[in-house]
Amino acid sequence: MPLKTKEEMIAAVERIAETVVRAAGLELFEVELKGAGRSHYLRVYIDKPVNQPGAPLTPPEPSAQEPSTLEAAPEDAPDVPDAGPAQLGVTHEDCELVSREMSALLDAEDPIPGTYSLEVSSPGVERPLKRWKDWERFRGHKAKVVLSEPLEDTKLKTFDGIIAETSEADQTLTLDVGKGRTVTFPFALVSKAHLKFEW
Repeated sequence: MPLKTKEEMIAAVERIAETVVRAAGLELFEVELKGAGRSHYLRVYIDKPVNQPGAPLTPPEPSAQEPSTLEAAPEDAPDVPDAGPAQLGVTHEDCELVSREMSALLDAEDPIPGTYSLEVSSPGVERPLKRWKDWERFRGHKAKVVLSEPLEDTKLKTFDGIIAETSEADQTLTLDVGKGRTVTFPFALVSKAHLKFEW
């Protein structure tokens, strides 16, 4: 019986993706599912674990995109963002391997009703910072942050800065915003954040 909700479909895809990326020595970063009805666009972001070789910035390589069920991607598929001039460790071969293995398992288990187009890629150099471990991993890197509400002491809601500290004990983050100033805010207040690449 086909899964009916988007959440159920994403959960099934995440389970399949986790199996594949772990076997490949990689890490699942995020799963996105766009579209509606019987036509979907599935994007899977993979990463190289921080304790593995290949973490330094490397030249970008194209993602592996493979339409499933012999149909092209739906016309309303979102534009693929430019990954920027560098990616962190993930290669084109990594994307191809995960795409091939996932396609076989998705076809076998059929968690997405109708047709879908699968793309596997790296989060890119200006990757979002969503998980606590993302902030820990990229200490010393520049980030742009949007909070869900302004900070009481500074009235700031949006700012850029270098990730200076991550305090897991009280779940706060500190950014060096320049001129000897720092901003500390609760991780729970982060609405959106991503790395900023100096072009």
